[in-house]
Amino acid sequence: MQDYAFQSLSDLSQAFPELKRKKMLHPTTEKRLALLLKDIYPEAYPKSEPGEIPGGRSDLAFYFGNGRYVMFEVFATVSQVAQDLRHLEQSNAQARIAILADDILDQGAVFEEYFGKRPRDPFPWVRLSEILVTENETTAKKQLKQIIDEAFDSDSVSSELIVDITSRLEEFNLRDISDPKFGATKLTKNLYQFVRGFQRSGLEIGTQAATSSTMFLGIPTTPLKSGANVIFKVARELFDSNRWYDRKWVEKKRPGFRYYAYRIFPLENAHVRTEQKEVVVEEKFSFQEPEKELLNFVLRINEFGEVSFATSIHTVDQFKEGIRIFRLGAIIHLFWSFLCLIREFQESIGYNGNNHVCIAMVNTEGSHLGHFAEGWPDPHNRTYWNPLWSGWKDEVCRSPNVLVCRNTDLSTLEWKVEPEIIYDVAEEIARAYNQPEARCFDKQTRKLPDSLWVVAPQ
Repeated sequence: MQDYAFQSLSDLSQAFPELKRKKMLHPTTEKRLALLLKDIYPEAYPKSEPGEIPGGRSDLAFYFGNGRYVMFEVFATVSQVAQDLRHLEQSNAQARIAILADDILDQGAVFEEYFGKRPRDPFPWVRLSEILVTENETTAKKQLKQIIDEAFDSDSVSSELIVDITSRLEEFNLRDISDPKFGATKLTKNLYQFVRGFQRSGLEIGTQAATSSTMFLGIPTTPLKSGANVIFKVARELFDSNRWYDRKWVEKKRPGFRYYAYRIFPLENAHVRTEQKEVVVEEKFSFQEPEKELLNFVLRINEFGEVSFATSIHTVDQFKEGIRIFRLGAIIHLFWSFLCLIREFQESIGYNGNNHVCIAMVNTEGSHLGHFAEGWPDPHNRTYWNPLWSGWKDEVCRSPNVLVCRNTDLSTLEWKVEPEIIYDVAEEIARAYNQPEARCFDKQTRKLPDSLWVVAPQ
């Protein structure tokens, strides 16, 4: 091997398994790619693992003096495809390029998984062998230059500003999942949770300030043209529960009504108020002591058109025995409904761009994942904890918090058709709990069962 390259595809095929085993494939590819790029663009600067995105590191960035940059991600392991895609999707680079392992290296497994996860609008890609095999060097340089120049030309044509997603996540304390203050915002400070006895799970034995919660966040990726007054006027009208739960009003105001999942989003008993820079929609805990400000959920729409939501009671079960269960079925149904809600809001203010959407699960370490479709072992079932079945011991979250983010075009949502994004984020949450697949989907139909269209605790 010379200059981190192989003489032929056959040489690369023989070395491929060993490179992966020794965890040398990514460093080797990054160094070879940096050499090729420096030949094409001598003035630019390569940087491995630049730390550009929250919750992970991309493989290689290539920075130019005018502030533009290219982001590369190497796809060589099937189980990592979803995570690698997330890195590209979250990147703000003007050009984002995937390096895919050749069919001959893994029988096409990476290609199959990559295009299965992103069947529409895939990122520009090149084969791994085009980077690592010396006889492909001329072709590789030509292809890389074409992709990068076209991306930069397209960026020059567009005068549209891009929102700094990282700074916006920092605003919501969602930048670093290891931060002790992760998710600590005004959204979560007054949430409450029931504490129940596990052996008699239907018996509520008390309430307390929530120690675990779930947050949803939708950030428009380009600045809204509507001013704050328009945003707040539309939000106050749109999130008025009396209107959304009046079927006649819905049919009158929304002919061809298609996709708003109003039946499960908990707006029915909500109250709307306007603050200086936000519209706040919240539901108070109806049995609270008068002096306590406890909330079932909070939904906020700020002056930038960002929509955020937080709850504990709808998505987390806490038991006096110390067991915490995040309710995956409820989380995914609510998330889908949240996306539909954002779409309704953005259509009403005339925004047609993409969104950066996130699910943040706060204080997950040691917790379990439950609320599954029928047929899956569920922590809500007492038999799950039978000492004779020890599989549950490994199915706990070892991360202090979980953050799942995606860039998405909400205009693709269709009435009663589950969008691909919910499968993608559900699987990523499941992996955080050492589960190989998302158990909130029916085994036969791969749909969300009607029995899980319940957000209140069971």
